Amino acid sequence: MSFAAPAGIWLALVAVPVVVLYLLKIRRHRRTVPYLRLWERLVGERQFTTLFRRLQKWLSLLLQLLILASIVLAFAAWTLSDSFLKEESVVLVVDTSASMSGRTAPDDARTRFESAVQRARELVEGRSAEDRYAVVAAGAEPEVLQGFTRSTLRLREALDRLTPTRASGDLPGAVALCRDLLADAEHPVILLLSDVAGGSAPELAAADDVVRWLPVGRSTPNVAIRRFQVRRNIALGTDDLLLVVANESDEPRSVEVEIAVSGNLRTVLPLELAAREVKTEHRDLGAPVGGFLEARLVHPAGADGTPGADGLAQDDVAFAAIEPAKAFRVLLVTRDEAEQAPFLAALEALGPLIDRDETAGTTPELWPSLPPSTIAGYDLVVFVNEAPASLPATGRFLCLHALPGGLPARAAADEQAPQITELDRDHPMNRFLQERSLRPPGARPLDLTAGDVFLSTAGGPVGVVFDAPGRRVVYVGLDLLADLFFLQVAFPILLRNALAWMDEEATRMLEPTYRPGEPLRPRLRLPDDVREAEVGRATGLGAGDGTRERTIVPVRDGRFTFTDTQEPGRYWVRVGDRAYRTTVNLFDAAESDLTMPDAGGPVDPELERSGFLFGRDLWPILALVALGLWLCEWLLFHRRVTE
Repeated sequence: MSFAAPAGIWLALVAVPVVVLYLLKIRRHRRTVPYLRLWERLVGERQFTTLFRRLQKWLSLLLQLLILASIVLAFAAWTLSDSFLKEESVVLVVDTSASMSGRTAPDDARTRFESAVQRARELVEGRSAEDRYAVVAAGAEPEVLQGFTRSTLRLREALDRLTPTRASGDLPGAVALCRDLLADAEHPVILLLSDVAGGSAPELAAADDVVRWLPVGRSTPNVAIRRFQVRRNIALGTDDLLLVVANESDEPRSVEVEIAVSGNLRTVLPLELAAREVKTEHRDLGAPVGGFLEARLVHPAGADGTPGADGLAQDDVAFAAIEPAKAFRVLLVTRDEAEQAPFLAALEALGPLIDRDETAGTTPELWPSLPPSTIAGYDLVVFVNEAPASLPATGRFLCLHALPGGLPARAAADEQAPQITELDRDHPMNRFLQERSLRPPGARPLDLTAGDVFLSTAGGPVGVVFDAPGRRVVYVGLDLLADLFFLQVAFPILLRNALAWMDEEATRMLEPTYRPGEPLRPRLRLPDDVREAEVGRATGLGAGDGTRERTIVPVRDGRFTFTDTQEPGRYWVRVGDRAYRTTVNLFDAAESDLTMPDAGGPVDPELERSGFLFGRDLWPILALVALGLWLCEWLLFHRRVTE
């Protein structure tokens, strides 16, 4: 038993005058009456003849003392626990991450988020009136929904504003935010209403006495798509599909994976997964027109014929983007048409890989006058025997027997009848090249301070790639025009490899996939004359068709940022006349694993205050008791039970 306001006990002294006044007898006055026998009978009826009649008098006194005792205890803030004497500052941290949209338990269709919010409401309703509460949503970016307050109404409104997200959560970040809120609190408490959250919830509670974890949910089986990606191999003319599926449970699971391209079902993969198994599947998927791909897990129906269910529906679907096979636009920079002709013939040998209508030529003298947007419109610029003093900050360039300025290299002495001494077989520029075809009559080696060498002669590196953000340069220091055999046989292979290596970077203007809530930013610097980009989320299944909305975002210094990516799905970004596809997927093992410990951590009993009597401050109840006793005394008096 404790008193939050002990000074109120002094009101108990009022009992002394109550008792004294009650015991004082009214002094009888002598009166003359005309008939004594009548009055003697009346007075006799009022004598205390039985113990019951005496108790009637004491019952009235007892009721009055009980009324006084209830008022005194109410003013003294009588409580049944010392915990009510502390003014605690409690932060309710409600996990709103993707895993909280999973089922609470295999036999409970409610989501973990719904269970967490219900638990938070119980804590708010059952808290001590002296405690301050705050509400924090722990999503991808923790957010304070309600600062410290004693208002139950405001706390209810904050809990009503909680919404589950489809992104990965950040419980450590939420705890750090709570620490800032509790900087001046004397009795701080951080309550995590969450599932395991990838192990971070129990770890945070174990590492900090202020943090207490209230587990939400029980272990629920789940199968998740961990990765889904397609990469086009220009050199081989294939589309490599990568699919990773994980069984996040302790029992074997059977699933089917349906893979559709632009809405058309392409293949179905049956998978048998052992407990906790992660299975990787590779496929050669031919999709020359490109588009968006969708992988969907199909779970076997139950014994009663009901559709198969999973613990978390979000990670049963994944998206991937693949750019269409394209014809590359090439700009040849040569000194005259005679020098240009053999290279046009070599480009012709690449067939549909080259856009002949958009392939053009210019001279070194006209090159400086070309606007940046025109240069950016070509997939590859080839300099033959002569290169400019500097290259643009963005673009893809192939320099043949000519070293442009601004690169970390210096041209060494020319070499006659060079012999190939080094050919890096693992480098993508050397794919399918044979040494016997590399016998040019002359070479121009380099002295390097940086760069990736893929071909060398006795005089030094003659094949080097210079890779920088937004720009890729391939230097081939061989005199191609002096060797017709090399130009006709080896050069088309070298050119195909260069296009494949460069386009691998060019088509990855965006990452293949992003996580929900992660901003879209270009990996490559956009041309200086680009001022805006168009971003949309695709709802149709065509190549960027049927978007729900389109947003224009400004481009500054060659960069843009798009933040509205909370919804998983298919996205595209249009820059100029070219659209780049990307996707948003969960792909988070911590969110997909719905396993919970057999027994949650201990819960502080002082925070379990949801009972009607033992979980609340008692002064409102004592005030009601005093009012009830007063009504009882009033009724008994008027019915002449007590006088």
